[in-house]
Amino acid sequence: MRDMCHSSAMTTAPMSHTNSADYAANARYVRPWFWYDWANSAFVTTIGTVLYGPYITSIAKAAACPGQDSDLDCATNLSVLGIPIAPGSLAPYTTTVATILSAIVLIFVGAIVDRMERPAAFLGLCAWGGAASAAGLFFVTGDNWQLGSILMILATVFLGSSLVTYDSMLNLIASPDDRDRVSSRGWALGYLGGGLLLAVNLVLVTMLPFGLSTGLAVRISMLSAALWWGLFAVITIRGTWTLRNVTKPDEAAHGGAVRGSLAQLRSTFVDLRRHHPQTMLFLLAYLFYNDGIQTVISASSLYGAEELKFEQSQLIALILLVQFVAFGGALLFGRIAARKGASRTVLGSLVMWTAIVILAFFVPERAFIPFPVSYTHLTLPTNREV
Repeated sequence: MRDMCHSSAMTTAPMSHTNSADYAANARYVRPWFWYDWANSAFVTTIGTVLYGPYITSIAKAAACPGQDSDLDCATNLSVLGIPIAPGSLAPYTTTVATILSAIVLIFVGAIVDRMERPAAFLGLCAWGGAASAAGLFFVTGDNWQLGSILMILATVFLGSSLVTYDSMLNLIASPDDRDRVSSRGWALGYLGGGLLLAVNLVLVTMLPFGLSTGLAVRISMLSAALWWGLFAVITIRGTWTLRNVTKPDEAAHGGAVRGSLAQLRSTFVDLRRHHPQTMLFLLAYLFYNDGIQTVISASSLYGAEELKFEQSQLIALILLVQFVAFGGALLFGRIAARKGASRTVLGSLVMWTAIVILAFFVPERAFIPFPVSYTHLTLPTNREV
């Protein structure tokens, strides 16, 4: 379920002229590079996929209908800039705003990263900014849904910015023939890391030790994911600190970070329109492809809680199962891609995934056993290389 963490990984990654000797020298960066998948997957899995949607919905219902049982439908709307929003729709709207904002911001982030000599510095800034925003969710209590939405939007944008940087580093540390293998191992490690912390959180939310309430257990779980993200990111940042971009874009070579990046973006889009129409078509197709996937992932826990009436512990157990299945799936699909080609493998997995999501529409209320299969998703890690 961690594909959310690559929802905005499209970037103008530096197309370096690194030769085979440079790749051999940069091999020492591969292991620390892996660890950022392990680090950020805790946020994506515990907060983004499982806990945030149901929790912020309960906060929104408490604000709109104080004193009413959160399991009941609330007829009163929230007001956002004068626009009425149903409490049950707050989480999807928050995700939508975060995605749109990311789509705008990350275009510029990609251009800036191309011009940075030390990408690990920017990775650290974004990773710790995202972790701090996610940690702030611990303080979202009562009816303070506004704070919860703002913090989630910030964490999502910081996450996407860090992933643009992280994914661009793959071009510097692995040759084109090795990127499927290196990337799939990183994804597998991410699934494992996210799953391990989620297992701990499952125990916390289910058993409620030390007299914890369910709400406090959920907040502690979200805080643990934020701390996990920030602390394990240190391994990647320190381990890749001396990694340098080999070449910088020629456009506005002497321009500053902002002016030079804008000039680079303008040149890139002009070149795409004139000389690479297939690439432009691919980017447009990826926008719709990725948006569909992220919608299912971000809405899965909310759908399970609100429509299928599953308990929080059941949702965590389901996502936990998916994490460990996907750990093996990432490695398996990496090998299939090496033999059959990335394009054919992506298309095949997408057909299977679409069929499963359609079947999920017919899952009845409280049908706990069939639900995990309905949103299991195995995606090739090769989208980092775009």
